[in-house]
Amino acid sequence: MFSRGETNYDELETETSFFDRRRAMPDADPPELIETLQALGARLRLRKSGRLHTVDFSTCGEAIGDEQLALLDDAQKLEELDLSDTAVTDIGVERLAANKSLRLLTLSGSQVSGELVKSLRKRMIGCRIVYLESR
Repeated sequence: MFSRGETNYDELETETSFFDRRRAMPDADPPELIETLQALGARLRLRKSGRLHTVDFSTCGEAIGDEQLALLDDAQKLEELDLSDTAVTDIGVERLAANKSLRLLTLSGSQVSGELVKSLRKRMIGCRIVYLESR
């Protein structure tokens, strides 16, 4: 048996401290990126860790094109992206194929071609792509 003041370390329950849990969380996306997206008018949904989960550009219209889409190159944990009714083209959207975390991509009303959408659907197996051609 153990005398008073001694600790049986085998019986201690190991508990992760707050700081260890924080270190285990994925790094947050840069605050500058989030501020820039908000300034563009995007609606954002962030995880508790500070990572972007959803970026919705659907209310931004023609102000969002391929150049603005390039801002998301470093947001590799982004899961949902709405580009409805924006000015993005095949060139800008092609870059999204590298994002393996994307689960929902909405392209309705954009300038993206049906051919690119078919190609993306083959390459982005885990991503649901919503596309209704604009008239």
